[in-house]
Amino acid sequence: MASRLFVIKLFQIKWSLLCDEFTFWEYYNKSMSSVFELEIYKRAFKLAVDCRAISLRLSQPDKYEVGSQLRRSSQSVKDNIVEGYGRRRYNKELLKFLTYSYSSLLEARSQIQFIQAISPNLNIPKSLNDQMEILSVMIHNFIRSVEQRK
Repeated sequence: MASRLFVIKLFQIKWSLLCDEFTFWEYYNKSMSSVFELEIYKRAFKLAVDCRAISLRLSQPDKYEVGSQLRRSSQSVKDNIVEGYGRRRYNKELLKFLTYSYSSLLEARSQIQFIQAISPNLNIPKSLNDQMEILSVMIHNFIRSVEQRK
């Protein structure tokens, strides 16, 4: 019983992230029914939806070239979080998919920068870049948390 309480206390450490709090306790909490309740997943899902909306506003042929790449990379962020969560029992697998998620996020950021350069009149909201930055920090902290529990 004492060791269980120690583990509970250990994983209740909260990480501050700007105005929001992201706790890794969410990840380990046995009462959580699915990955879809994780704040990190919710943010990644919103990012994919927002990137899709932006990509569909592009003109031809960018909508099908750059836009398609943006859609795939932004969706890959959330999908790799889900797949890693499904393999969370094995740290190496979880870390691999969180790293893929982080890499896909960097790719999506690169696509947004490119779109801003080729379509300056598209009016991509600054909040999208902020959203990507917050998600980047969350994934990075999640990776560090998993590495520390080895």
